[in-house]
Amino acid sequence: STSQTMTPVFLAAWIIGAAALWQESPGGQKPLGVTRNQNLQPFKDVFFAIISSPNGQATRNIIRNTWLRKFVRGGASYKFMVGSIGFPGGCCVDSDQNDIALLPFVDSYYNLTRKTEASAKWAMKNTAQKFFIKIDDDVYPDQNILAELLQRLPAEKLYMGRNQFNVKPLFLDATEAEMKQFKYHVDPKFAISRKVYNHTEYPNYAEGPMYILSRDALEIVGNHFDPHRLDEDTFPFEDVNTGILLREQGVNPTSFETLNVKGGKDFMLSDHSKQLKWPKAACLQSVVAYHAITPEMMLRLSEAEEKRGSMGTKKILCRM
Repeated sequence: STSQTMTPVFLAAWIIGAAALWQESPGGQKPLGVTRNQNLQPFKDVFFAIISSPNGQATRNIIRNTWLRKFVRGGASYKFMVGSIGFPGGCCVDSDQNDIALLPFVDSYYNLTRKTEASAKWAMKNTAQKFFIKIDDDVYPDQNILAELLQRLPAEKLYMGRNQFNVKPLFLDATEAEMKQFKYHVDPKFAISRKVYNHTEYPNYAEGPMYILSRDALEIVGNHFDPHRLDEDTFPFEDVNTGILLREQGVNPTSFETLNVKGGKDFMLSDHSKQLKWPKAACLQSVVAYHAITPEMMLRLSEAEEKRGSMGTKKILCRM
């Protein structure tokens, strides 16, 4: 999740953006790529589950007024997903927007598995869209690329994101030999007990910041949600957990290659350091989303995308 600290520049931009919340852009512009696709609602089959925090109202307002507004104009539905337990005074200060789903768990980083499963369960009961997109609040999706990708996606057994293959778990009691298999430093927060997982590799999975599920895959994840499951019985890493659940039911990550997408390689470019200057070669691909994006940067990207489409965002994020 993104930081909620507001710099003077961010505060000024937020005030300006909030005043224009949900207003059409000048001239009533259609979402990018609509003319090419001859489809006025390219996202009508999409539901966005936006992973948010109880105190994330500033970021939610920026999202509402940048990339999300454009997708909603194109027919998409959405909810901000927030854990509701532990807030006796109610959550959240922007609840009057009626776009926040309050879920039955304590909202924290260590409850992301519960959050994803609960979000899927909520979507199962309250939506009918073909595609469920789980997306964190620091991801910026490319409207034009996603509109084109949706036309190629299968309606069943879809599980698509930035795929990870042959990842080995870091065990809390890892032996010296097991530690030598890692060619790079692994953050200790990703260590896991053998009681929770006792295999030499994780199943292939899509990274957590954003991935797309078809309706049948959504139901597999949603049906696994149990608000009474104990912490020690809950797999701690939500993206790997999704991969495990889907693998058990014969659903494996979908790749650009299987969809025959020209120029497709990386579904998402991700930089946790937030330096956000990817090489030109990476940005020339059909990149669906970028991570991790600050709220201030979302404002810049949205304006650039309005003017120049995908190339506008690439000019800012990439060494072009």
